[in-house]
Amino acid sequence: MTSESRRPLIDRNREGHAELLRALDAVTPEGLDFLPAPAEWTLREIVHHVADSEMIAAIRLRRLLAEDAPVIQSFDQELYAQRLRYDTRPIEAAILAIDAARRTTAEFLDMLGEGQWQRPGTHTERGVYTPERWLELNAGHAHDHVEQIRRNRTASAGRESLPSRGPAGSASVQRNTL
Repeated sequence: MTSESRRPLIDRNREGHAELLRALDAVTPEGLDFLPAPAEWTLREIVHHVADSEMIAAIRLRRLLAEDAPVIQSFDQELYAQRLRYDTRPIEAAILAIDAARRTTAEFLDMLGEGQWQRPGTHTERGVYTPERWLELNAGHAHDHVEQIRRNRTASAGRESLPSRGPAGSASVQRNTL
């Protein structure tokens, strides 16, 4: 990948938080907890998933840049959802965490030298993992969930939510392994 081909991904990564805010604009408390289907997440759960994923991704990138050959652990998003109570927590701090993770990461993405993009680590599920691969996988993560939020909001228009399923984690978010 060249610096020119990285630029759109860096820009996309930088824009993720703003896109998320636009997708959540004017959402009601009821809308946050609308459950479109048993195997999907509410908007509240999606926001918490994005926040945790963004913070984890930010640390992964820092490890790739600061450590020699780090092992990058995957995480069980369903377990996080359940144990970190995605279904009941307010989203305001999560939105701030997404912004902070994206902004602090964007500060140095533009500064990376060519060699830094190729610093290898090993992802426990993906194998060889470099900052360049990190960018390919993470630049669109928030955008993917923005689309999920939009679908959820469309589904909620004129429909009643399914009955509560209990603690978060018994449903499944759009699966991705970052």
